[in-house]
Amino acid sequence: MKTSQNTIFPFCYFLVNPQTSEKIQECLVKFCEFAHLDPQHWSADCALNIARAIEDGFPLAQLSWCAVHVLRACAKVGSYFDNPQNFENFYLAMDFLTLRADATNAEKLAEESDETYEFLTTMLEEEEPRALKYFDKQWRRTKEHWMMLYRGEGDSTNNIAESHFHQLKQTFFLGKKNERIDDI
Repeated sequence: MKTSQNTIFPFCYFLVNPQTSEKIQECLVKFCEFAHLDPQHWSADCALNIARAIEDGFPLAQLSWCAVHVLRACAKVGSYFDNPQNFENFYLAMDFLTLRADATNAEKLAEESDETYEFLTTMLEEEEPRALKYFDKQWRRTKEHWMMLYRGEGDSTNNIAESHFHQLKQTFFLGKKNERIDDI
């Protein structure tokens, strides 16, 4: 998350049970109230329940989905495609729309993004009905979170934040896996 004053890195993960958007929202709102934070930007993985929690709890904040998480999710859905070439085209289009589009020229970015998105949706609508159903549920209604065109100044990945967490684990908790923080 980012505030107007600084960037906050997640050095811990929230464990929420059940993992509903309402419980996640409650946890995030209480944490931000406790820490006196008013986040203006969030970067998260592409889970719909996390997106709903942030949108409902922080309606004025921008939410960007980590491009690496988006592509990781896209790489796992080949079974929805009848034609392997269509799956490859889907993945390449998503890669372009999330990470590779040239963001230095706003007009060119908009034009190329529109063309690529149109190609992608047309291909799915005409040739891949199962993949289209998945795309409609996970990606179509949320494109402002994952497409570079809508991201603005938001980061494309949250890998920097996650790398800090990884570094802490490797430095201070080497060999510890899935243990309660109280037990370490």
